[in-house]
Amino acid sequence: MFNSLLSAQKKEDDNCCCRFHYPKDCCDQTHLEYEKIHSKDDKNQYRVRVITKRNDSRLNNHQRLQLQGWRANCDIQVIIDYHSCLQYIAKYASKSEKMSSVAKDIFSSVLTEASSNSDNKKIIKKLMMRAVGQRDMGIQEVMHQLLSIKLVSSSFQVISASLDGSRRIKLDKNSLTTEPSLLDLYAKRNMYEGDYPGISALNFVQFASTFYKSKIGISKRSSIVVIRTYPNYSSNPKSPYGLFCKYQLLKYKPWLFSFANAWDNQEDCDSVYTDTWRSFLETPEAKTLVPNWSVQLDSVSQFIENIVDEHENSQSESGEREEWMYLAELKLNTDSNKSTQTSDLPAAYWQNDRLKYTLQQTGDMPYWIATQKKNFHPKTHQCQLI
Repeated sequence: MFNSLLSAQKKEDDNCCCRFHYPKDCCDQTHLEYEKIHSKDDKNQYRVRVITKRNDSRLNNHQRLQLQGWRANCDIQVIIDYHSCLQYIAKYASKSEKMSSVAKDIFSSVLTEASSNSDNKKIIKKLMMRAVGQRDMGIQEVMHQLLSIKLVSSSFQVISASLDGSRRIKLDKNSLTTEPSLLDLYAKRNMYEGDYPGISALNFVQFASTFYKSKIGISKRSSIVVIRTYPNYSSNPKSPYGLFCKYQLLKYKPWLFSFANAWDNQEDCDSVYTDTWRSFLETPEAKTLVPNWSVQLDSVSQFIENIVDEHENSQSESGEREEWMYLAELKLNTDSNKSTQTSDLPAAYWQNDRLKYTLQQTGDMPYWIATQKKNFHPKTHQCQLI
């Protein structure tokens, strides 16, 4: 078996090398090895591998009890981090399997009936229809079906929860009504403080994984659940990062009554979301409430720094600041004669136009300008040649 694993490639000394890195070193004890992996942010990250003890260089990772029960070759690897999980899924998703006799008969019958003038779309359609009608089943699946064994078994349950306030509609006495969602119960959880002390300090993920909606209000869960929330936005700064920060706040920061309480009842805008998310990550409680806390903090800090740098670079590109920039920083006169002084000025004058905006909106303008410049893509027009 070992000789069949040797690749056809040769090194400079004409010695064949195995693509599975056999023979391997013998070891007396099972241990962990840390392998350095490449990351997109050039940070040092490692993948953990379990190396079982072996007294033969051609022996793979194994477990004695599993070998005795399965009575065939098996390679064991404990999934410790998400890198191992991704590698395991990608490996078996791309693994080639031998075609069964059923699949061969389907292809043969369809190709025999087809002629040289047949439409390719119709041939592919026939293949798909017959493949669905006569699905190929593996040996393990047949065994589970004959013995009435569960094909999938899990120690926890996955529950989906909406973060945008959506509710389920039901028909009640010829009228449509909505049921309170899990998010609605979370917003009013302080009313259950007498029955469940400390419930007000929970974030939404903790609340949803501990309680469920019942006829009497809420009740504690008896089994382990995993909360899957939606909508989901990428943490990539090139994506709508403001919306990512918004829903992260709704998930991990404790809030009450309304969504706005999650970002301290400030105005709904991307700059408020990002600033509040970073402020929350800098608190001691965020270390225990937010998964991958340090990575999240570095990401939002880097995003805000990039926005500030882009704004400063846009000001320094033209060299000296323009006159309107200095005028915009002038404080408005706050005495009682302010309205009479500005009413005589033209409607298009900058001082009158500034009165239309709040201080919060004025402070967000540099952030808004930088975001618009970043997301702007010039339109191209194609001209037809005559």
